[in-house]
Amino acid sequence: MFRIFRSLRISLLGHNKIGKYLKYAFGEVILVVIGILLALQINTWNEERKISKERNQFMQSIKEDLIADTLDLNETLGQWNIQLAELNTFKQQVNSTKTIDSLIFLVRYEFSPYFSSFSGFNDNTYRSMLNTGKLSILHPELRKVLQAHYHQQLDTKEWHDNQIELYQTVVRTYTDQFPMNIDAKFIRNQALEDIIWKDINPRQLLLVLNSWGTRKSFYYQTHIPRFEDRLQETAYILKTYFNK
Repeated sequence: MFRIFRSLRISLLGHNKIGKYLKYAFGEVILVVIGILLALQINTWNEERKISKERNQFMQSIKEDLIADTLDLNETLGQWNIQLAELNTFKQQVNSTKTIDSLIFLVRYEFSPYFSSFSGFNDNTYRSMLNTGKLSILHPELRKVLQAHYHQQLDTKEWHDNQIELYQTVVRTYTDQFPMNIDAKFIRNQALEDIIWKDINPRQLLLVLNSWGTRKSFYYQTHIPRFEDRLQETAYILKTYFNK
């Protein structure tokens, strides 16, 4: 192709057809410019198609993370509500006891420190996009919503972990003084256990038991509404931006 253009130029110059040569040269420049613009446009199309494909992949991954969050939150909230009801039942039993001996018997055989903690939110896709600078490929409105959402998740998880530490401290205070009736206990001999429970300080038992019960009740009463808020936010985002 370039040889043909070169031959035409030489032919026109050889016959002193300057006017036609200039017109030809101008046309050749236009063709080159058009070729460059077409190449740039094709490159832009390819780049946009690549970004669109990457965006769709990230959107699908975020959607899967949000769905996983709704499942985990529903399961955890269900466990917390059951455990809160069990705690309230135990609370009624404690406050219905008539003697210290009946209280000791109840605590000795019915006390349970167990609770369900929250393992964490499914934010791997968002964290990956944040660390690689890929958040910019999302629609600005969705990006703003997700940034606020995952910030709330991080704040909730940090608060949850802090409450877990406080609760574990109270449980350790109890277990350092009074044995628990759990399968993992080391001393299982009834006579030996009787020695541990003999002549315990009733006032200390009441103080530690009250501290534990108050902390555990606070744990559920503050966690349940806060995590329900996270669940509602997640459901809203799925419905509004992911048609789920």
